Amino acid sequence: VYPLPENISFPEGTCINIPCRTAYYSLFILAKATAKEVVLVHGASGSVGSAAVQLAIEAGLTVIGTAGSVAGIELVKSLGAHYVFNHRQPDYLSQIREVANGIDIILEMAASTNLTKDISLMNPGGRIIVIGGGENVAVDPVAIIGLGISIIGVRLSLMDNQTNENIHAALYQSLSKGSLRLIVDQEIPLAEAARAHHAIEQPGSLGKICLIP
Repeated sequence: VYPLPENISFPEGTCINIPCRTAYYSLFILAKATAKEVVLVHGASGSVGSAAVQLAIEAGLTVIGTAGSVAGIELVKSLGAHYVFNHRQPDYLSQIREVANGIDIILEMAASTNLTKDISLMNPGGRIIVIGGGENVAVDPVAIIGLGISIIGVRLSLMDNQTNENIHAALYQSLSKGSLRLIVDQEIPLAEAARAHHAIEQPGSLGKICLIP
């Protein structure tokens, strides 16, 4: 149990433990992100992605985000991403290559679709952090070896207690000073939980869907 900053509502607080903690853990513990690196956040309009964009901006990284709708793209822009592209456009990878010679870190929410493409974007020594993906995908080990990249899966239950404490302390600071904004897309009554599950399954959701008792 952790305290909420005074400026954070209870619905906003639901964004912290899983989405924000996942974003921080992925960026700074697993990927060991440092200032001036280039990070690509796939699904940057979602709850994890929107937190990752802001945390990366705060840490001095160059941030490229992708989203699948006009509303999502506008949200990611409003969060401060340097570049935002529509991942539904067939040439979005070419657009990314036009603004970045290579990517140091990718936060991947849909590895089943994107992992092979991600490898083609990486700088030598880059890190792909796999946050989501539900189906098998074939990758080229020669490309992984040739670039010396790491592909790391996120499993929050592997985090030790001290790391967990440190992450929540860092998030508390970012929230208190307003550099991390929590995005609640919908607040749905608990009695309508089925509607919430349906909403989660739809593409283009923005931030968090919160059930209200």
